[in-house]
Amino acid sequence: MELWVDDSFFNGRSLDVFITKLRRHLKDDPQIQIIDIRGDWI
Repeated sequence: MELWVDDSFFNGRSLDVFITKLRRHLKDDPQIQIIDIRGDWI
């Protein structure tokens, strides 16, 4: 039984939450920089 036909929204939001937590955890290290790339870059 499927609850959602297209779960890409939920997977995308999960990644956003993960990156937010990762940034919060690594914010004090000046050598680490996470850069957002938006759009069709693939």
